[in-house]
Amino acid sequence: MERYAGIGGLAALMALVLAATSSMAISLKDYPTFFTEIPVIVVGENAKTIDVVGAINIAVTLAELSYKEVATQVTGAAEYDGLYKVATESELQTEFFEKTVKPGTVPPRLTLLKDYEISYEGENYRVVEQLITPVYDAGAVIEAVNEDEEGNDINGYYILKVKQGAGEANALKFRVEFKENITLRGSIDKTLDVDVAGTTFRIINVTNDKRLDALVGQVVWLKKDEETTIEGHTIKIGRISSTQAEIWVDGTYNVLGKDEEYSTADFKVKVLKLVYWEDAPEESKVKLVAGKETEKIYGTGDEFPGNEDWTMHLYLQTPGQITKGDYIEIYYAPEEDVKLKAGESVKVPGGKGELRFIGPKATETVKVEFKPVSLTVYSSDLSKKLGTIKTVEIAPSIEYALSYGGEDYKKLWIGGNATSGEAMVIAYDEKEEKYYLVKEVNLKTEKLIGITITAGEHEYEIILANNTASGVTGTNITLNDTSGELMRMQYRLSSDGSAWILGSKKGEAEAADVIIGGANIGDFEKNYLDAASAIVVENVKSNADDDKVVVVLPGYEGKPEFELLMGAEKAAAPAEGEKVKQYVPITEVVGYLDTDANLDPTAHHVIIVGGPYVNRLAAQFYNLTWPVEGMTAEEVASAMGIEANTHNAVIEVREGVFAEGKIAMVVAGWYGEDTRAAARVVQNHALPSAEGGLADVDAAKVIITETLAAKPTITPA
Repeated sequence: MERYAGIGGLAALMALVLAATSSMAISLKDYPTFFTEIPVIVVGENAKTIDVVGAINIAVTLAELSYKEVATQVTGAAEYDGLYKVATESELQTEFFEKTVKPGTVPPRLTLLKDYEISYEGENYRVVEQLITPVYDAGAVIEAVNEDEEGNDINGYYILKVKQGAGEANALKFRVEFKENITLRGSIDKTLDVDVAGTTFRIINVTNDKRLDALVGQVVWLKKDEETTIEGHTIKIGRISSTQAEIWVDGTYNVLGKDEEYSTADFKVKVLKLVYWEDAPEESKVKLVAGKETEKIYGTGDEFPGNEDWTMHLYLQTPGQITKGDYIEIYYAPEEDVKLKAGESVKVPGGKGELRFIGPKATETVKVEFKPVSLTVYSSDLSKKLGTIKTVEIAPSIEYALSYGGEDYKKLWIGGNATSGEAMVIAYDEKEEKYYLVKEVNLKTEKLIGITITAGEHEYEIILANNTASGVTGTNITLNDTSGELMRMQYRLSSDGSAWILGSKKGEAEAADVIIGGANIGDFEKNYLDAASAIVVENVKSNADDDKVVVVLPGYEGKPEFELLMGAEKAAAPAEGEKVKQYVPITEVVGYLDTDANLDPTAHHVIIVGGPYVNRLAAQFYNLTWPVEGMTAEEVASAMGIEANTHNAVIEVREGVFAEGKIAMVVAGWYGEDTRAAARVVQNHALPSAEGGLADVDAAKVIITETLAAKPTITPA
């Protein structure tokens, strides 16, 4: 160990050291978080540079303690405008539109997206935007999908199928409805501008055949000598009078008056208005409309501009005006059925809303396993052994979900005798550890009924019945609810009476083994979803090969429930996210010499770099009298727990050495190179010990050997 001349000891601190009789349970794997505040790092006044380098390596880890927790700002959940409930024209009621529907039911049809005013010739007129759901079944239907497009079995899931060819009456629709009469001027310079799903219709007039005559193209004002480019064509204005203007289109000279048009094969320019100032001709200007078209008639059945999946429908009552109750509507008309999985949606053009299929409503479910087992069964009072009975075990995933005869059970077993035709309900007595008879019926004359399973709000009944006039070879187990039979499992006793089997062959899946919703699914390769009941039969074929049936029963009351979202998404307010660490600069003094007058180790947590020969605080940490020159090397090394005159080091942490509640840690080696190696271990504390760190060291002290190797050996002491 390097030895340097020292200065006198600190008697007061020694007294504190001697008074420290216990330490808290500190583990090096928790470095540096066991420090409750930033510690100071102390090196000896006469330490060599290599100790200082070690202290620097340790100092970089202190940044991990200098932080504040802040919450990230995240986008909140999407919100949607509410339902449009017609009360009166002046009292529009809304509610949040996330609706639960069931197959065969009609979802609410109208949502209010916007109730606002538009301006025409200096007057304001009220309009209302509506989003209208498709009619259930005629326009959209909820189905279960159990096969892919190639006909392969897949794990079943629900879709909302938006139908092709639903027509205007049944389709998803977006409508702009006029709530007041508007008399139209019928002039191309005086258009009624209406936004329909992000597209502006500049209505000139309502024609006799109830069609809209509308201005299309880009409208601009240009003064003399000004030019612009529209759709790749250059337009420039020359002289302007009160009746005409000189207009160059791609270099071609024209003189056009109001309502006059110049056209090429793919481009048109029409004059809408001339403003001429005789006293200031340079301020005169021309209003133009230009594009592939400048005027167009729209009618019912036309494709909505820019979106071929949407078709226009117009309701216009009176030529020459907009009448209260008139509307412009677009409806969703895809070329083929659109199948929406959970989370997918049909979006209305212009960001005006969407119809989103959320999927099945979250509900409590119970998984139930049916499988053959043989039991030694006793009489109901446990006094008599009835013998070995072949049974089918009914095991739900939720304890005591099973009921029979007014009692709740974790599991039940049903079985029978092939000769007598008797069937049994069997339960288990946990205290006596015996199976016992609960009920016995004769399937020749009656069914075994009354076993129920409760899932959420839904109660299911299990029935064992005989398919034939006599015997039990034709039995089956059915799952029922108040609507009737939901599924059937073809359980029966084998011909030799040795076991209950599923279907006609033991250990071999057949289609007729399991029947649900009228479909024979016993040889289905995946999880089968029954659309009507929402029951899932898991891994049908592989379980049937073992004569097992596993079902997941939903807690719906009646038909399964699904959720739809419909409306226009609003900007979600920022929400507080998870807490993250934001690092704060360390501004206080961290590094000290052991002789600094302003160093008070009783006021800080302390990291001591260097051993007792070079650092007086290290000597005090190990209860050695400073300076330690009078001690043998072996005595000093023994106090530290390392070997003298060899390359090794120690890292040790204690509480209460200098002051109650303050933690001190020593990082020291026999030679300077060893101290530096120990400091590197502290710097790499997040690594496991095999990689040169402390992350898995559940101890307050380690001895480090092979300190000159790339990866030293770290051993808890």
